[in-house]
Order: sequence, then structure tokens, then C-alpha cells
Amino acid sequence: MRHEYTSNSPRRIRILRDIDAHRLAAGEVIDRPAAVLRELLDNAIDAGSTSIDVYITDGGLTSITVIDNGSGMDKDDLSVSVLPHATSKISTIEDLDTITSLGFRGEALASIAACSRLEIISTPGDSSPVYRLTAKDGNIESVEEWKGKKGTKVTVGELFHTMPGRRKFLKSSSAEGTACRYVFIEKALPFPEISFKLFMQNQLRLYLPPVEMEARIKSAFPVIPVKTPFLETSESSRGVDYFCIHSYPELFRRDRKYIQIFVNHRRIQEYAFVQAAEHAYSHVLPGGAFPYVFLFLEIDPRFIDFNIHPTKREARFKNKNEIHHSIVELIRKNLTAEESSSLTPSLPGQRDSGSEKDQVTFPFKNPQNKYFDISEARKYFPDPSGKPVSGEPESSVKYHGQAFGLFLIAETDENIYFVDQHAAHERMLFDKLQQNPPASQPLLVPAAVSLDEDKGDVLISKLPVLEKLGIRMHRLQEDSWEVTHLPGRFAENPDSFTEFLKKSLWDEKDLAKALFDELACKSAVKDGELIDHVTALELIEFVLSLDNPRCPHGRPLYHTVSRSQLRRNVGRTL
Repeated sequence: MRHEYTSNSPRRIRILRDIDAHRLAAGEVIDRPAAVLRELLDNAIDAGSTSIDVYITDGGLTSITVIDNGSGMDKDDLSVSVLPHATSKISTIEDLDTITSLGFRGEALASIAACSRLEIISTPGDSSPVYRLTAKDGNIESVEEWKGKKGTKVTVGELFHTMPGRRKFLKSSSAEGTACRYVFIEKALPFPEISFKLFMQNQLRLYLPPVEMEARIKSAFPVIPVKTPFLETSESSRGVDYFCIHSYPELFRRDRKYIQIFVNHRRIQEYAFVQAAEHAYSHVLPGGAFPYVFLFLEIDPRFIDFNIHPTKREARFKNKNEIHHSIVELIRKNLTAEESSSLTPSLPGQRDSGSEKDQVTFPFKNPQNKYFDISEARKYFPDPSGKPVSGEPESSVKYHGQAFGLFLIAETDENIYFVDQHAAHERMLFDKLQQNPPASQPLLVPAAVSLDEDKGDVLISKLPVLEKLGIRMHRLQEDSWEVTHLPGRFAENPDSFTEFLKKSLWDEKDLAKALFDELACKSAVKDGELIDHVTALELIEFVLSLDNPRCPHGRPLYHTVSRSQLRRNVGRTL
């Protein structure tokens, strides 16, 4: 139903009262107790504190107290600290180009004071006088001498007591308390040299003493086993310092909760960097599995702008694409180094994956496009068991057949292997494609592709790379492209290429890998298809010769059960 304005509608422009303007401004910064805690922790850290204690009552709805041992304030500074635009961090707008502190706008205390009862007790030193300021609804009630230690104690009570509209949208005290805990952790994480304590309902809930970064992470997140080893790496490149603590591939989750990005000690929401961390693991983790990655970046303030979001949760970067690429390379290089140094099964006859014998061909293909059909194979190998068969390769690996239409069962002296036939063949084809990219085929009818204008601009720079991969396309309009040549199976189904292109990343190596991955997956033997003895043995030997036996998606190619493990499982002794 449309609302019709009448002549009596209040449409005249008027100036709001200061208190109302302050409350509206406060709403941009302070929307819940966790936001209050975030601002108070920023101030405590900026004050050079080595110890910070936090007390939360009823999820912050009743009170929030932050006590630090930082530089503190004298009477003059304390008296202006809660006024709008009061800050010690900058003098002019140009100072934002060099700002390194967490807070700088001068809005935090003024916004908190506008919507709560506020008490601040502070002193710059043990021998200096202590003063206490009280304020309510944005008005200073008193500044008087008090008692206390060096540093600052801030207590916020009766939050939103004069703003019932805001208060009614707050969640339960339990939910608000959980949000406060998250803020506490994200502020403590990038400062492992500072002691942090969190008290809820006057009970110590979390103590984070000064430790190394890995220990700080594990203390903050008990879900991570303390004894689980993590990888650590650091690097500096073009004005950016990278430091990363991340998990081995064996430890992963089904969500992105523990891929966390910190820039200049601030936790930020930057999907491009989260995506970079995910992609770094794409060769060792399957789809839907996400690693633990804690990435800390230090960037020259001239190349980053935090002043685009009231809570500084987002930032604008001058060199985002370059940083994205560096994150992928940094983490992947560390993972690759670990894979190279790790022990792999030592098998009789183990060989390099690039040797002539590894260039396996698979001639059996039926009209339904199914590979390795057993009926076709019997023309060449009459005995399916493969025992006086001509041309069978010599091997110390024994093949015992298929299980559940998917797993190839093989035996060596000490182990039984269950090899995923689809993943194994996919990896083999992927490796061959990397050595010899597929030939380009012209399309009888050019395929149309629609891309957002910004993606199209990126794609232009990648056209030479695409052409090397057998893909030729040109731009018709800002958001419209035409594809004339495609490789392999994409030429049979151009629509699948369109979907591939839209979901692929734009790094040169990533694009090639994604293409080969897609082609290999579509061409590999499927679950439920039968394969002959010799081909199965070739696949098994190929898999067991790999230093990193995973498919292009990152899934393990086989599961191993040792002789001793089997004996233990049935109660036998060695």
C-alpha cells in the first residue's frame, strides 16, 4: 500500500539536537556489546599495555569493564576523551597515510558515552594523581580525584538504556557474551606478547599469557589439539610482510571459520585473501575441506585504507591482486617443501613418474564412452586373473581385483593398498596433460560467454595464456565474448567451458591447473566401471610411485593397511 504524504507531513529540514545526533552517530560504531568491547580493546592496545583484563556481565548488557596497564591519561586528557572527534592518534587527515594504531577516528568513547553510563579511571604513572570521569547520555557528570594503578579502567553500564529501539534487537545475554568472546580473541590473537584475561560473570573463562604465535592460536582455540603440529612461514615482498601459521593437510574442517586474515593487527573480512589461502591447499585438500590458516600481514599504511568502514572490518588495498598471488605462493611453497621432505612408502621397482613406462595408454573404450571395459579387455587378455598372460609387466606388487566397483586392491610385502581407481586415473591424466597440453579444436558454431565487465577486463590480460591452452576467444561487447577454439572435451560441450571459466581463478598457473583438472576428471574411469588386470596394475604402480599421492582435487589416492595392523585387529601377535 503506497503512503501518500499530506500537507501536514513533517518534511521541513531541521537541525537535530546534539544528543540525538551523537546517538545516531553512535549507532554506526556501537551496535551491540561486542562493538563496545572492540573499541575499548583497541584503545588499551594502543596505549602500549602489556596486560589487559576484561570483565563481562550478562553478555555486556549489564556491564563491560576493560582494565589495562598502559600509558593512561592525566586530568586534562581524561576531561576531553569522551568528546566527539577527540583523538591522540592523528592531527590532520594526512596523518592517515602513516597511521599504525588500531583506533584513530576519535569516535569510540564519545559514541559509547552517548548511549550508556560510562566511568573511566586513569593515571599515566604510579606516582601521578588518579582521576575518575563519569558520563551519562553523552554528558560529563564529574571529573574527580580517585584511587588506582597506572593505566586505565573503563566501565560501560546500562548500554542503550535510552535507546529502547536498539536494545530490543539485541540477542540473549548468552549470544551477546559469545560475540564478546569472539572479539576478545580476534584482538588478542595478533598480539601474543600481551597478556589477556577474560572474565564472564566474575569467573575467569580464558587466559592468554604471553607466548609464541602458534601457542597463542592454540590457547585461543581449544578445538585445535595442542600437540597437533602446524607449519609456519614468513616472507617480505614489495612493502608487505607475510607471516602465516597453517595446518598440515591432514587437519581440516568443513567450514572457513579458521581461515583468518589480519592486516596491520586488525582482523579483516577480505574474501580474496581467504580464497587465496583456500587455493593454496587445492592440490592437497578435496572440495569442501578447508584448512586452518592464520595469516598476518604488515602493509605500508600508504597502500591500505581502513577508513572505509565504521568498524574497520574492511579495507581497500592498492595491490590486492599482487597480495593474493603472494599468499598462494607463500603457503603452497611451504606445503610443497613439507611434502618433499616427508617419508613416502619405499616400494620395489619405484621409479620417476616421468619415465617412459609411466606414459600409460588405455586402448579399451566402448561405444558408451566407458573406459577399461572387461569384455573388450578379454580379447587381449583371455585370463581375467592375469596369471601365463602375454605382455603382463613384471611387478612385485600383487593385484587382487576390485572392491565395490571403485577400489583396486593391491599387496606388497608389508601393506595392502585400496586404490581409488577414478582418482588414480584422474591424477595420471592430469600429469600427462601438464606435460602435453591438449590440442585446440575449432568449434563449428562459436560459443557465447557473458562475463561481468570487471572480470572481462581481467580476462583480456589472460588471453595469451588461454591461447597456449588451446582456447581462443575475443570480446564482442563489454560483457559479451565469443569462443572459437577449445581443447579436448570442452570442444564437445562448450557450455561446460563457460561454467568452468566463470568459476576459475585468474592466476596463470591456477588457470592451467584448473583446465587440466577439469579435463582429467571428465575423462577418467568412473566409479563402477570394470578395468582389466594389466591396466589396474599400471595404475597401482603409478600411484605408489608418487611423492604426493593425491588427486588434483587434493584427495588421497589410496588407503593403506599394514600387515601388523591386520594382525593386531584380529588378535594375532607378530
